[in-house]
Amino acid sequence: MKTTFKNLIVLALTIMTSTLWANNPQSFLNVSAASGLNMRTVPGGQGQVIKTIPFGEQVMLVNDENELGYEERVDWIDGRWILIEHDGEIGYVFNGFLTDLPIPEEVDEFSCEDIDISYPLESWMKNNFTSQAAPDTIFGSTTIGVVQQFAEGHVFKEKDKQFQFEVLAELQDTEVMEVYQILLNMLSSKPEKVSFLNQSTFVEDEFGRIRKVKVDIDFPVYITRLPNQTVAVKVLTYKSGCTL
Repeated sequence: MKTTFKNLIVLALTIMTSTLWANNPQSFLNVSAASGLNMRTVPGGQGQVIKTIPFGEQVMLVNDENELGYEERVDWIDGRWILIEHDGEIGYVFNGFLTDLPIPEEVDEFSCEDIDISYPLESWMKNNFTSQAAPDTIFGSTTIGVVQQFAEGHVFKEKDKQFQFEVLAELQDTEVMEVYQILLNMLSSKPEKVSFLNQSTFVEDEFGRIRKVKVDIDFPVYITRLPNQTVAVKVLTYKSGCTL
């Protein structure tokens, strides 16, 4: 009986969305939840699970209206329940675990099990965004700086301070916790991810939204919301990459 009822709901959702597809351009998002994202028959955590969509999979947005009329917070991540399609199935998901940012996939976009994400962050930006020109190199009395502009509006900077590197990325049209999940998924091992999560401090603004995260690990990470939906990521590190 439960299976039949579930199938009826899925069928009803499929019929309902045919008109929405006809009237709206297609929009795709990536699953950023490392353990996968549950698709449910109705909006809210009490809805029956249709399936779990794996990490990194792409879904098509059907209707991004807030079905419950309010936002929820899960593990410091704010979001709402929206209607999506995945592999021909329709259902509701919590959009706090969806992103239009590229998901780390290439080998050089992951850590070397040393919880240092400076090099993976640099590789991720260079692999997924379009460089506008050759990087600008800036020489100071005690530092050497490099600035790379990307066509999408993003900026990557690094400063060489003898034994310490300061890496700074500025990402446009995104949110602090969206970037936080991308960085978390650059870590190769479970112990790294556990340490990253346990050492994270979240700071809210006057409206209760996350505006800053500090991750107090061996190579500290700072994620800050700037004006105009820009998010800045700063990583302090003593290494530039992996030793082979």
